[in-house]
Amino acid sequence: MIFCVLSSVNYRPVGILALYHGRWYLCGKRGIGSGTDSGEYLHAVYNRTVSVSILFAVGNSTIVAIFLGQGEKQKANEVFTQNVVLLCILSVLITILVMIFLDPFARFLGATDHILPYARTYIGTIAPFSVVYILSYSFETLIKTDGYPKLATIYVTSGAVLNCILDYILVMVLHKGVWGAAFATGISQAAVILLYLWHFWTEGTIRFTKFHLMHRKSGGRSVTACLPG
Repeated sequence: MIFCVLSSVNYRPVGILALYHGRWYLCGKRGIGSGTDSGEYLHAVYNRTVSVSILFAVGNSTIVAIFLGQGEKQKANEVFTQNVVLLCILSVLITILVMIFLDPFARFLGATDHILPYARTYIGTIAPFSVVYILSYSFETLIKTDGYPKLATIYVTSGAVLNCILDYILVMVLHKGVWGAAFATGISQAAVILLYLWHFWTEGTIRFTKFHLMHRKSGGRSVTACLPG
């Protein structure tokens, strides 16, 4: 029951807590800029990335749940697989654009002259992990739709704990600074993605399958469900 309650109120704050754990050590204790300014900036990077995932996750999980409720498992699998493919393609495009326009993107997120060098390092390191960031929330909602809220809680919490541990090792022990903080965050998210994939490959009702991109009753619906209006 406790896992259902945690799932219903959303436990994203656990991830945010992990984010700030390492960043306050990094920004406040290692002499890298202002702890408040840098912490707020890094939170902005986190929010912008996750917001892309939420846009797709909400619509996709709704359509998958409808098909599962109707007993149309194959259509649910098609929507699920198409969503993953689309998010992977979108993530690659985002990574390429961010790496090309690194400084303008950092400025857009609020980087000042004081923290721009660190922002450039952080974003340049975290950008290649965009795919795991974006897939993470989508998988989190889908694993709950699949009937496993307990596993979703365990996986997200495990990723947050791993993030804290890697932050401490890379920043405080190995003194890798901003790069270490970004790399720790990316690796912890990648580890969570592996757990999600293991579930969908072995235990889940929802599975990967072939799909037709513009299928009127399955694949195509997941695209329109993600768009405003």
